[in-house]
Amino acid sequence: MFLLKHIYLRERTIQISMKSISNNSSFNLICPRCFSNNLYRFGKDKDGFQKFQCKSCKRQWAPESPAKTRTYYKKYPPCPRCSKATFLHHDYKLYSNFRCGDKKCYHGFNIPKLTQIPNTSSASIDLENFTLKRMRHPFHIILFHRSYSLFL
Repeated sequence: MFLLKHIYLRERTIQISMKSISNNSSFNLICPRCFSNNLYRFGKDKDGFQKFQCKSCKRQWAPESPAKTRTYYKKYPPCPRCSKATFLHHDYKLYSNFRCGDKKCYHGFNIPKLTQIPNTSSASIDLENFTLKRMRHPFHIILFHRSYSLFL
């Protein structure tokens, strides 16, 4: 409701200001910050709309330009120790490693990615051709992991 009211009021002031600019040379605009009518034209913005500047507070704005919605989002999570900004240190297949940007803290932490974890290598063992030659682990460990992966 507030947003719709704000957009309506902004469009209404733009219509009024455009009429006052086109009808006479002295325009009836006021500064949105200090409500002064002591202004002058101050070039055009990047979209080509007329800008104004308040002589009192030096605020610049373009009343004809449409309101821009700003999307704020944090790309990286904050540091869990000092809550300052972080950067991506390494991006692995199953997780991302972040580091704190503060030189005093420089804490590293991992964030898991929401991906499907691949099956373990023991699940792909062909039991008909299974041999114990060149096995690096004891037999009881291999059997335990093999039987554990069958229940998953």
